[in-house]
Amino acid sequence: MRTAYGDADLETALQLVFDQGPGPFVLLAAGLLTVQPDVDDLGGGLWAEVEWADIDDAVITGALRAEPGQLAALRKAARIAADR
Repeated sequence: MRTAYGDADLETALQLVFDQGPGPFVLLAAGLLTVQPDVDDLGGGLWAEVEWADIDDAVITGALRAEPGQLAALRKAARIAADR
């Protein structure tokens, strides 16, 4: 959420993923979440980026397994993020 701060659409999309979607650990396991050190953070924090465009491929290949409602929320979040 920290990396989305100030981008209302991206904040909304991420909140939807956290509240109704499969969650960040499922996205990470499916290869849809890239986590890297934040080079600007002296405290050694991390930042993450969701690979929104790869969601459907991950479902097709079986890399992403989630409940239908979670997938619907994830796809809605991807549409919101893509429109920003």
